[in-house]
Amino acid sequence: MVGTDSSTQNETKEIQQYINARYLSASEASWRIFQFELQNRSPGIQKLAVHLPHMESVVYKVGHAVHTTEKAKNTTLTAWFQKNKEDPEARSILYLHFPEHYTWDQTSSSWKSRKKGNMIGRVYRANPTGGKRFYLRLLLHHLLGCTSFEALRTLDDGFECNTFKDAAARRGFLQDDLEWSECLEEAYSYASPFQIRSLFVIILVFCEPFNHVALWEKF
Repeated sequence: MVGTDSSTQNETKEIQQYINARYLSASEASWRIFQFELQNRSPGIQKLAVHLPHMESVVYKVGHAVHTTEKAKNTTLTAWFQKNKEDPEARSILYLHFPEHYTWDQTSSSWKSRKKGNMIGRVYRANPTGGKRFYLRLLLHHLLGCTSFEALRTLDDGFECNTFKDAAARRGFLQDDLEWSECLEEAYSYASPFQIRSLFVIILVFCEPFNHVALWEKF
C-alpha cells in the first residue's frame, strides 16, 4: 500500500485521493522496479497529410519562422510525389499503404525504404463540405504512382481535368445525378412550381447531388 499524509489538507482533491487509495500488488511492484514495459502499441501509425497545392501546414516558434519554413519543404504527400518520380517500385503502392514499405524521415522530410518495424498509414480525414480537399483525398485512395497534383487530375487518356472533383467524377468515383434528374423531370410533368422547388430542396438536403447547379439550371 502506498500513500501520502493528507490530514492537513482541507479541500478535496480527486487525484490525491486516488493516490492515497491505490493498491500495488507484489507482481506490479516488482514489474515497475525492474522497469519492464507496461504497455505497447503495434503496429505504429504514420499520419499522412492531405493538403491542396502550396497550402501545407507549417508549425514554427516565434523568431524561427524563416528557418522552419525552409526546412519544411516537403510534406508526406509532396515527398510521396517525389518518391514516385525516383523509385519505380514506389509507383505500385497507394499513398495510404506507403508507410508499410517506406519510413518517413522527419529530418530530411523524405521517404526511405523500410528495413524493420511495422507501420500503417492513416490519412487525415476530410469532410465532404471541405470541397477540393475531400476530392483530393478520394483520388489519393485510388490512384497509383502520381508524381504531382496535376497527375492526380489527369485521366488515363492524358486529359487533365480542371478540378479534383471533376477528375473523381470522370473516373467513376462519384455517383452521377441521373436519378435526381429523372425524379425532377417526372415531377415537372404534374407538380406546381412551388412543389418542384420543395422537391429540389429535399434532394439538396438529404440526397447530396453531385452537381446541384446543373439540376437547378435544367429545371
